[in-house]
Amino acid sequence: MTKVPRIRSIVIVPVLLALMAWAGCGGQDTVTRTYKATQPRDIESVLNDLDNLQATVEVSQNGQTIVTWSQKDGSWRWQDPDDPDHYVIYNADMGTAWEVQGGSASVVTGTEGLWKAKNPSSFMRNYTLSSGPISGEKVEIKYPFGIITVEFLGPKNLPSKMVIEEEGVETKVLEYTYTDIDDVPDSMFELPPDVVISR
Repeated sequence: MTKVPRIRSIVIVPVLLALMAWAGCGGQDTVTRTYKATQPRDIESVLNDLDNLQATVEVSQNGQTIVTWSQKDGSWRWQDPDDPDHYVIYNADMGTAWEVQGGSASVVTGTEGLWKAKNPSSFMRNYTLSSGPISGEKVEIKYPFGIITVEFLGPKNLPSKMVIEEEGVETKVLEYTYTDIDDVPDSMFELPPDVVISR
């Protein structure tokens, strides 16, 4: 029997293994995908992204809507969850805020900040969240009164849920629902023609 030189056997074995692997894939080309790791973020940068998102965001607590907030290019609108005819709008182009209720509107002066503080990110800032880098879909933060768990399954990895657990207190579950992403109409920040401006 003729012996195969050792150097040839070293070459033949890897080739055979490669052919067997190719045949096991049905003889088809394989595609190699490269996954890019999520860049670590912190809570403050996430909340800044939320502040700058053009969208309508509904926040519910334990299943009950507590605010509906729309924003675009510096303009914003707070909608009363209990009264569809009551809302506050701020038009960035005009630099004016109005409170609309019962078909009449009054200019808001000096208290714009109080209304703006009702925006979605404020619910998180109220707890002065502080955590290390966020690289996944969820982060758990311990603070003096309990534990806060935040999930980032919203558009652009924004918050989708925040669970607040404190000893002796009912657990709060805040959920964020996003609509009109990058498509909020300008009319949301304008007074309807049938609204009377009170002097």
